[in-house]
Amino acid sequence: MQKIQLKKYVMEQTGVTAYEAKIIMDVIFKGIIEGLETDGKSTITNFGTFSVKNVKGRNARNPRNGDIVYVPDRKIIRFKPAKRLKDYILGI
Repeated sequence: MQKIQLKKYVMEQTGVTAYEAKIIMDVIFKGIIEGLETDGKSTITNFGTFSVKNVKGRNARNPRNGDIVYVPDRKIIRFKPAKRLKDYILGI
């Protein structure tokens, strides 16, 4: 589902206008992002947890020419689904 489809779903379920649905979604996404920035994680009960993970730098090989290059430290965003979401998707 893309953002526009999610916006239409919010509109259908709540009866709000497209503009109001966009504001609602933007506030939710901003809250998730702020949680990641301040606490390093953002949890939505019965849905899952977004978290920031630090990945150490490492040596890697360029597949084109075989040269070894250094990949620096970086941060990635992880998502761990809640048990209830997993059970729902798997049909349990």
